[in-house]
Amino acid sequence: MSELLVFDDEPEPRTALWHACTRVPTAAPGESVTAVLSDMAAKRYDCASVVAVLVGGRLVGVAPIERMWRSSGLCGRHFCCSGWVVLLAALFGVSPVI
Repeated sequence: MSELLVFDDEPEPRTALWHACTRVPTAAPGESVTAVLSDMAAKRYDCASVVAVLVGGRLVGVAPIERMWRSSGLCGRHFCCSGWVVLLAALFGVSPVI
């Protein structure tokens, strides 16, 4: 997990920066989806709807969690969405409502 943004001053409430999350899942471009998802399950994030893909600490793209989960092979075609909800619930320590 990387701190993607560091602020010296508190941002204004009506700006995008105010709503930016700094504790987000990160991955290297060549890291396996399974490894990323396993790592995510062991940590807490402010937001986990995307995985920030970093090269040398710089953002080169984002991977939507839905695509990562679907491509992982950990869920069946018809259960992908509910599996995704269960994973996110586990990440945030809440009970899933499906």
